[in-house]
Amino acid sequence: MNKRKILILSAIFSILFVFSFIVLRFSPYPEFSDFRKRPVSTRIYDSEGKLIQITALDEGLHHEFIPIDEIPAFVQEAFIKAEDRHFYSHHGIDFISIFRALFQNTSEGRTVSGASTISMQLARIIRPSKKRNLAVKIRESFDALRLELRLSKKEILELYLNNVPFGFNTEGAASAARYFFSKELSALSEEEAKLLSQIPRRPSLYNPLINSSRKAYSYPFEMPHFVRYLSNLPDSPVGKQPDLHTSAVLKVQNAAEDLLRRSVEQYAANRLTNGAILVCDTQSGAILAWVGSADFFDDAHSGQVDGVLSLQQPGSSMKPFLYALALEKGFSPSSVLSDIPMEFGFEKLYAPQNFNNRFNGPVRLRVALASSLNVPAVFLLNEIGIEKLNNNSFTEFCHDGDTWLIYIIYDDKDIAAEGHCTMPRELRNLISYLNSEWNLPICKMISYWVKEKNGKMPKPRYGQRKWLDDDWRLNNREDFVKLKMESLTN
Repeated sequence: MNKRKILILSAIFSILFVFSFIVLRFSPYPEFSDFRKRPVSTRIYDSEGKLIQITALDEGLHHEFIPIDEIPAFVQEAFIKAEDRHFYSHHGIDFISIFRALFQNTSEGRTVSGASTISMQLARIIRPSKKRNLAVKIRESFDALRLELRLSKKEILELYLNNVPFGFNTEGAASAARYFFSKELSALSEEEAKLLSQIPRRPSLYNPLINSSRKAYSYPFEMPHFVRYLSNLPDSPVGKQPDLHTSAVLKVQNAAEDLLRRSVEQYAANRLTNGAILVCDTQSGAILAWVGSADFFDDAHSGQVDGVLSLQQPGSSMKPFLYALALEKGFSPSSVLSDIPMEFGFEKLYAPQNFNNRFNGPVRLRVALASSLNVPAVFLLNEIGIEKLNNNSFTEFCHDGDTWLIYIIYDDKDIAAEGHCTMPRELRNLISYLNSEWNLPICKMISYWVKEKNGKMPKPRYGQRKWLDDDWRLNNREDFVKLKMESLTN
């Protein structure tokens, strides 16, 4: 009989154990699934490894992610000693700590010690609650057991260290090390790591900046328009990947910003209040600098509007493409064009003027282009035919209709009002037609996102790459005469 009871009890306990295991291991845990999809603050670097920005999340929260293998061992040990000395020996619930805390709190008549393990604290971060009662504690214990059965200790510690709140809009040990000590996590001393591990308990009390000459870290805010553009890309890695290495070069960016700022100041009397600069490597297509305005914080002159992407009238910048087509159609640099008063059109006449309101008579094609004369350009367009220009690979930038195709060649004031515009980045793409390398990519912004698994930095490879499609080529590109300035001046 005793043996039978033992067998029955053993069977019951076995069934309960298997049932508990299945529930804890496989029961739905949607909060955890959503938690693992949380956005992170992306560290954006230039091509030389200099920080451009560390992106902030909602309400300015900084939440950087560092793989556990890159977190120094003494930092891990500091947090384990401070929060859960038996972390590697329990399975989510530390009964020794529970009895110790119960005894101490009963003896003191108040709460002086807690028994939450790192797993339980992570469970609380995943499923937070403003209430602190027995029911919430039981739920945290249940979730901690679920985490222990689904993750390794290493994974639990990684999630905890990267998500533990430190107050001051800071989450994770990496962001905290930067905010409180202005250092990378790997650069902390052991003493600083111990101080850091105490902060989550009561951030306002254990803040190491109190009574200190140090100040909170000042986050870099370089290339704001460029970063915003990267963030808005489809499937952007910003907010998803912890590190993002770009093709930008900060020293080129700073020089471009200084140039634009001085230019705006120099021509302020001429009502010039803003501008934009896009710098690209002509060999690789890499974007080196992206200055969207003279001052991002100048609200009076729309500083946050990105001039690189804003639609602007292209004016005479489109003339080289017209002349390139003319060379293809049989004209030569020595061909003679008319620069005399002329009218074009039928129902609506258009009489082009040169910028100096003068006419030069017969001029050679190379001189007309070098001098950016409007009248010869209109004459040339009329000779070639608007349809010829429209049919030769400018469909991404040209609209239907004779009016716009004429206006785009010369600096007509109505162009912006009619909405027939382009932008500096698109213009740079068109310039690639005149480059001797036909496979020049339109733009390269992202070199690589993360380190390889072996910890080594890979050779730069472009994660966002866009090549000129076939329909962007000139129809007879093999016979296309590549336009070069030396050929126009010989």
